[in-house]
Amino acid sequence: MPAFNNTNIELIPDFPYDLGDPNSLLFQTDQTILTTNLNLQEIVPNQKERGCDSRGCGHFGAPRGGVDGAHQGFDIIATPGTKIYSPIDGVVERFPIPYPDDPNYSGIEIRNGNVKIKIFYASATVQIGQNLKTGDPIAIAQDISAKYDGITQHVHIEVYVNDIVIDPEPHFTRKFKRNNAQLFLGLGFGLIVVAVGIKEFL
Repeated sequence: MPAFNNTNIELIPDFPYDLGDPNSLLFQTDQTILTTNLNLQEIVPNQKERGCDSRGCGHFGAPRGGVDGAHQGFDIIATPGTKIYSPIDGVVERFPIPYPDDPNYSGIEIRNGNVKIKIFYASATVQIGQNLKTGDPIAIAQDISAKYDGITQHVHIEVYVNDIVIDPEPHFTRKFKRNNAQLFLGLGFGLIVVAVGIKEFL
């Protein structure tokens, strides 16, 4: 299978402030990865972003708690039982666990060269070491609302190039259309989001 080869990634600030650490989640890579033709296919049919709900927002860089305080993935709406498909060619590396103290939720990690994909809140239907083609079924969406009352049902995707997390959204071959009314208020090193997010998939 072809391996992605990226050796030139320029880090740019994702927010108007930073902690001086290029590995911080307050940074993301340039939307144009100079030497990587990274195209992600839909992981669910006619996929739509989670947008914002009573539990927060699903876009990359959305405010979160913890050390970095930013969402390092991208949330895509998926009702429980929905089939999840591989966004790239690759090999199944492992089944990561999003919550070490909660065995009800799991994920799948796919690698192709220096590109790594993690998808969480999904029960794998493949085996570790299995070769995948883009569009192969790989998992079944889990019920995340059982853990977070009021949250929009979704799966969470993370993309890494050379082990640096990037925003997945610009690399999907079919683009998301934004139609959001969002107000961002700065508070210390975090952001409070007051938003009603509507995002339609073209």
